[in-house]
Amino acid sequence: MSRVVTAATALAVAAACLAPWAFGAVPAPFERGLLAALLAALALGAIGERGAAGWPPLPPKAASLLGLVLLLPALQLVPLPPALLAALSPAAAAVWHPAGAAGEALGGGFRPLSIRPEATARAALYAGTLALLALRLGPWLLAGRRYRAVVVALGATGLGLAGYAVYARQAFGELLYGRYAVPTLAPFGPYVSRNHFAGWTFCAALVLLGAAIGIASRARARHGAQWTERGAAGAALALAVALALAVTGLATGSRGGAVAFVAGLLALGALRWSAGRARRGALAVLALLLLAAGVAFTSAAPEVRSRLGALGSAHREVSGSFRLEVWRDTLSLAARAPVAGTGLGTFADALPPFKTAHGALRVEHPENEWLELLAEGGALGFLATTFLLLLMLRSAIGAAATCPDPWLRGVAHGALAGLCALLAHGLIDFNLRIPANGALAAVVAGLALAPLGARPSPRATVGAAASLCALVALAIALPASSPRPDFPAERAGSLARDPIVRDIKQRRFELELRRALQQRPADAESWLLLAWVAELRGERGRAADLAAHAVSLDPLRPGLADAARRFAP
Repeated sequence: MSRVVTAATALAVAAACLAPWAFGAVPAPFERGLLAALLAALALGAIGERGAAGWPPLPPKAASLLGLVLLLPALQLVPLPPALLAALSPAAAAVWHPAGAAGEALGGGFRPLSIRPEATARAALYAGTLALLALRLGPWLLAGRRYRAVVVALGATGLGLAGYAVYARQAFGELLYGRYAVPTLAPFGPYVSRNHFAGWTFCAALVLLGAAIGIASRARARHGAQWTERGAAGAALALAVALALAVTGLATGSRGGAVAFVAGLLALGALRWSAGRARRGALAVLALLLLAAGVAFTSAAPEVRSRLGALGSAHREVSGSFRLEVWRDTLSLAARAPVAGTGLGTFADALPPFKTAHGALRVEHPENEWLELLAEGGALGFLATTFLLLLMLRSAIGAAATCPDPWLRGVAHGALAGLCALLAHGLIDFNLRIPANGALAAVVAGLALAPLGARPSPRATVGAAASLCALVALAIALPASSPRPDFPAERAGSLARDPIVRDIKQRRFELELRRALQQRPADAESWLLLAWVAELRGERGRAADLAAHAVSLDPLRPGLADAARRFAP
């Protein structure tokens, strides 16, 4: 059955490598396809193992925290009494239990922490699939040549992306695939944002740089002084690919990506220094890293070097000031949902009442993964995730340091450096929320955890099966798209000439709006439409109350307050 596990590994890696080409797999159909492929790979692997669960021997605390992190979205979907909800998340309580006519429209009773349950369920599917893949992939990679094949696949994919990105920039400008205009200032390659392209590229570059170091270390251990004749070709090839990816990443002009790459290089240097018995070899590695950074920087275009050189004044630019303002507003949101947040995947719905600027923009992410986690998961989710990452990194670092295979140790160090770069980049961006980059992070985490080995465990077998079944069931249960009332048709029907038809249509439209608000109670547009229906039915006071609630949910949205004034009694 090892062939089945090999097929599962190949499917998972192929999905992760193909995902960047589909606009980063951000569009819903591509994201669903990516998750379906990864779930299929996990199912194949479970079948191929014949029920024996090979899990990396993580510390007990890490296993407990992992369970808590994976259960957090489920806890956020559990209906809670109003008093408990208000204690855990005043922001969520204000959305679910408003005063006046809005509260009557929603009804009382128990409500979940998540202010958009479907979005939280989708976030649970996404995070759970990637977490399970990261843990399951590591033990699979140790058999045969799978480990080497994954590194080769990442290198080939990176070269393809880099080559296409350079060509497309010259041939198509800012049109993706020469056809699609995107609402951002800086698309790159197949990505809508150059920052996310840089995140993928720099992470892969660090893995390849670690592979080059590993190949050279193995050749030196086997052949001594003659290693340059027998192992230099592979090391030189891996180094060339890493440099090509680094140069392309810097060509994007992404300053956050460049800072993250430097952080990854420092992490790789520190790992080699701490693990190396010969300090001379560690110094050679550090010199190689500095050479890689220097070559990559000097190879960048002058305008790119100028942009990177202006990093210190980024806070005075439009993008920098935007980030700072959104971060401040996000902290205000987090302060109103301190314990358990407003639900994973709900940031765009939860932020508007706390905005102090940029009311015309719907801010999907705060350009900071850590702040987004704090707002959506509260202190509980933030601390559990942070401690889990620290424990897993510590375990992987210890395993790599004692690994007897220099090649495996080198790739693991490169993978750890790549993960550190992504985590550092998360301070000013949201790479892990991009499905293609999240899938890459899962594969790279598998490479980092592989030196831990695997140990069969009946509890792990039950846990793996239960987790996989829950994720598959969730994937099947979630609709392909969020249901939404046919607003134009229902609005037209509400103005019908026949009084009987008009009354029926208005009642039906109000019912549809109430159903929609039960799933998304922070949608200001739906509340304003409900006020419009109330006015049509002669309920002027109720209409004014509903319109005022709509404005309270998004007070800075242009035109919303003006539209609400027409309902004033």
